Amino acid sequence: MLLLTTEEIPQNLQLVRTFGVVIASRNKALGLFKDKLIALKDKFGGTSGTLDKAVNQAATEAIKTMETTAKNIYKDANAIIGIRLDSSIVSMKEGRVMVHVFAYGTVARVEPKRGKQ
Repeated sequence: MLLLTTEEIPQNLQLVRTFGVVIASRNKALGLFKDKLIALKDKFGGTSGTLDKAVNQAATEAIKTMETTAKNIYKDANAIIGIRLDSSIVSMKEGRVMVHVFAYGTVARVEPKRGKQ
């Protein structure tokens, strides 16, 4: 399946049909030890590789879920265009941290252009 973050279709393809919007979300709760490391980074500055990794994992899983959902619902679909991702970090009780990623895009069918290019 073709996954595009833009609405523009590559020049060698043409948009045949759009089916609708597909959405997916993923949450990742971090372990208590990792939560404490993130809190220390916040206090003293710097980036948190743990948090970055959790966001990336959640985003990857959300995109895969979106792709699977699109394939299952729209049998003729072969692309998701205009993919957007939104993420947030949620602080919970006792300093726990959860990462939330929301993904959405338009399910479509694209085909190679025929004739002169």
